[in-house]
Amino acid sequence: CHGLVMASATLEEAIVLCVTIEEAARIQLLVDAAGGAAPPFPPEDVAKLRAAQLLPGMVNANFGYLARQATGGALPPGLATLR
Repeated sequence: CHGLVMASATLEEAIVLCVTIEEAARIQLLVDAAGGAAPPFPPEDVAKLRAAQLLPGMVNANFGYLARQATGGALPPGLATLR
């Protein structure tokens, strides 16, 4: 069985990172299916992206977006502050 397991500082951060990894895997499969090879990202760019993505405001914004996507736009009351 294959799958993804994520441990993170918060549940919201873990969900955002899982979705990010899932999307990266989807893109990689598309590139492979097209017969191409995506150029590697410079390590310093990866470090900047990771640092920016893990800022609390970005985690909350991305989690809020994912929650709205999952609920068709309506957030449950407990998540309403994530807009």
